[in-house]
Amino acid sequence: MKKQNWIFYLISLVTVSPIFAGQWETTSEPVKIVEHENQIYMNPGWSYDGRFLAFTKANYRGILIWDADTKKITELNDEIGAGFGMQWAPKQNHILARVAEYRGIRRYSAVKIFDVGQKSAQTIVTFQKSMPDIPRWMNNGNVYFADRKGVHTVRVENPQLKSAKVKASHDLYMIQGRSLVRQFSSAESVEPVSDFSGKRIINLSWSPDFSKIAFEVVGGSMFAMNSDGSNLVDLGVGDRPKWSPDSKALVFMISKDDGHHFTESEIYIISANGSDRSQITASADILEMNPSWGHDGQSLVYDVLGQGAIYSVKIGQK
Repeated sequence: MKKQNWIFYLISLVTVSPIFAGQWETTSEPVKIVEHENQIYMNPGWSYDGRFLAFTKANYRGILIWDADTKKITELNDEIGAGFGMQWAPKQNHILARVAEYRGIRRYSAVKIFDVGQKSAQTIVTFQKSMPDIPRWMNNGNVYFADRKGVHTVRVENPQLKSAKVKASHDLYMIQGRSLVRQFSSAESVEPVSDFSGKRIINLSWSPDFSKIAFEVVGGSMFAMNSDGSNLVDLGVGDRPKWSPDSKALVFMISKDDGHHFTESEIYIISANGSDRSQITASADILEMNPSWGHDGQSLVYDVLGQGAIYSVKIGQK
């Protein structure tokens, strides 16, 4: 990044003022956490205890870990697509990820859990042809995923047992055929969410307390709603929403492109009820992307397109 751009970048971040009382704002200058002169680092996310920062390389290849205690970077794997939709476990330093490999022109996907402390991997779903959506944690520490045959739950402790399938402890949401569908905990059948019939849904995510979900409608708005389907809220235009640790707010980006490349991107925060929408960055020549929260809810991490570095900035409510 050129020196004059970097100076402008700092000024634009720390001078962003909230429009309404109670909105979010930056309370520090951004700090570069990790970078590599020959790699693009992107899509960062903190572990629940704030010790480990996970991120991936260009095209979501592999998963890397920065240890906040030792300041060292470890590469967990180098598999295709591993960094897309990777998720930290709610209360453990484990990462759930869908990984891919190509056999000829056909793509196969598997589900793995990475133990960051032990630097080990467990395959809980072997490679198969169909897995259009990413796997997700359930609130009991087990995993569910969807393919063309339906919705499957996996007992993490011993996925190889024939009795490995477990009953869902709450309703499950997923994306099938690009549509938002729901499986009730009391039934095996999957039903489309009628409010979004015919809409293409992306970037579905659970709140940390599993009380809410958020997602995007392609060409439309972001939405949040309770896990029982109630209290649907239109959050307005936004991309890639990520929940705060207390499940009360979402950080996201708003980006623009020319059909081939991103041309603009800024970071915002909004409360889950649609209030207190706050612009966090305002730098026309810097494209801040893929934001997520610090473990204590008082900071954000994100990457900068074209630079390949991961940044952190402190935030607060005025």
